[in-house]
Amino acid sequence: MKNEYLIYQIEHGKKMYLTDLPKDDNPLGGIGFQSVHDGTIPSAAGTCPTEEDANKVIAYLREAIGTSYNHFGFEERPVS
Repeated sequence: MKNEYLIYQIEHGKKMYLTDLPKDDNPLGGIGFQSVHDGTIPSAAGTCPTEEDANKVIAYLREAIGTSYNHFGFEERPVS
């Protein structure tokens, strides 16, 4: 079985998943973080094909936002 990896950040105790947002909603370039009120994964959540790729994305986010911001993680789920 194949898996994919979802990137998230913890903000105020809530998982916010990395998503691709339309430029109208995010003038900074198209990425953002979203959550769903019922705790499910947003349909717009981006995925990485490998754990190695997920770690690279997290390293990039930490570098871009600042190394003191360590609230990023990933979770694995089966590809449906």
